[in-house]
This record gives sequence, structure tokens and C-alpha cells, in this order.
Amino acid sequence: MRLESQRILGWPDTVKYRIRMRNKPTVAEAVLWKQLKNKKLNGLRFRRQHGVGPYIADFYHAPTKTIIELDGEIHANPEVRKNDKEREEYLRGCSYSIIRFQNYRIFNDLNNVLKAILRAVLPPSGE
Repeated sequence: MRLESQRILGWPDTVKYRIRMRNKPTVAEAVLWKQLKNKKLNGLRFRRQHGVGPYIADFYHAPTKTIIELDGEIHANPEVRKNDKEREEYLRGCSYSIIRFQNYRIFNDLNNVLKAILRAVLPPSGE
């Protein structure tokens, strides 16, 4: 799927919402952001609440076009899952990769979450 760059960049009408989301993160987002901000994770730069077309990514690593999503209980809702699927199809169509973590993993398995993020954004050893 080929899209014009203006469609891929965050849409202007999402700016206020993204700012509000940055100012009032979920607890899981705040915990993960503490580990990612200021290049704390292996010197890598991540953005949070990054706009991609009509969507907002929880976290984003630009060099690899990797989106990190945190899913709370609401994502078990069938309608939300349907929306998540449509969103992922759009983002993958724009050449983004997506990794998802349930919120409970941020609270109970943070070290392995961070390792999974590193695997997703770093080239395999030996390259």
C-alpha cells in the first residue's frame, strides 16, 4: 500500500489529544517511559504518543519504524480488538512494525519487556 507522506505523518487534528495523552499517561505507560526516556535503553531514542496518520502510537522508535503498544483490559473488548486489527493493518501497510505488551507485563516482567524491545529495534548480533 503506497501512501503519500502527508497521510502517514500524524494528522493535525490529533495534536491536542496527543499532548493530553502525554500529560496524563496510564500507569503502565509512565513506568515504561521511565525506562525509555532520555535514551536510557541502550542509548536509543524513543518518542511517546507519536502520531501516525489518524493513529497515535504509545511509543515509537523512528530509525526502525517500530511502534510499541501497551494494552490494558479494554483491549479484550471485541470492538476494540476489531479497531486494533484495522489500525495494525494500516500501520503495517505504511511499513511500520508493531510490538504489543499487556499492561500486566510492564508491572510484572519489565526486564523481559525491555529485552523484547531491544530485540525488535537492534540488528541481530554479528551484523
